Amino acid sequence: MKRILLIEDDRDLNKGLAYDLELYEYRVYPAYTLAEGMALLDEKGADLILLDGSLPDGDGFDFCRAVKGECGIPVIFLTARDMEQDELQGFDCGADDYITKPFRMPILHRRIEAALRKSGGGPRPGEKGSAEYDDGFLQIDFADMTARLGGKELPLTPTEFRILKILISNRTVTKQLLLEKIWDASGNYVDEHTVAVNINRLRKKLVEYTAKLTRSLDAMISGTGEIAFEEEKETLVGRIQVKMRQLYEIMKSQNEKGARDKRQIEEIVGSISHQVRTPVASLRMYHEFLEREGLPEERRREFVRAEERQLDKLEFLMKSMIKMSRLETGLIAVRPEWQ
Repeated sequence: MKRILLIEDDRDLNKGLAYDLELYEYRVYPAYTLAEGMALLDEKGADLILLDGSLPDGDGFDFCRAVKGECGIPVIFLTARDMEQDELQGFDCGADDYITKPFRMPILHRRIEAALRKSGGGPRPGEKGSAEYDDGFLQIDFADMTARLGGKELPLTPTEFRILKILISNRTVTKQLLLEKIWDASGNYVDEHTVAVNINRLRKKLVEYTAKLTRSLDAMISGTGEIAFEEEKETLVGRIQVKMRQLYEIMKSQNEKGARDKRQIEEIVGSISHQVRTPVASLRMYHEFLEREGLPEERRREFVRAEERQLDKLEFLMKSMIKMSRLETGLIAVRPEWQ
């Protein structure tokens, strides 16, 4: 029986997912915080992790990155964070799939089956081997999953390490070869987009370390991002970097207020998105359950009560959204109230 660690802070959604997954003969370990999830992982182990992106005690992306750094357990994000940068961040930290709320249970089951199939093929992150690569500029130790470029540490995700190993070990590499080596190409669900995203990220990382000065200039001109300067004042490059730092600080200070306002709006939108999507996901899930024939009456009453709680949440959010529409007038301040 496959074990699923379910980390979701909404109790109704967590309970409903556990109920349905157990019907499909999965052993489910429910957790409502990252701390509970880590404790269960250490104690019980897991064959797959369903992970929310935002938990009361931390960020699901950091949890995923930590898990993937230690083992090859498949991780599927099940989250209301539907922004493109959130999805990219999920794949960058090693996630095997990324599902946004609301979702349909049959689709979730197919994604779980695909992730479990994929985890059975190829080497897992953290497994030891003797393969190393060193061309005098790029050094990679695949056993320890470390890399250095030009003498400096090169941070890579487990998926990026696997891609590099395939590129180095094969004279000719096709997309189909990558899919077969990294993911199970015979499965019903193959996310080719993930391959493209990881290769693009890997290419950018390799180029980034060989074009530092150009990148710093671009960041300074655009007024975005952080610029890393080395203290080399006695060299021409060092003196240029000192001047660049001074100019950058001036530009940065001028843009700080706009950046703060942008972050505040993004936080509000992200909070509302999370709060709306979670009850919608719960309502859709319980609606599917209530349509099933042969559902015990006790379960039916329990699911109806859960639906009523989620409807109360949505009613509260609708009132909050009406207030939110007045934000641009500056007459009110909006902050998340529903927990």
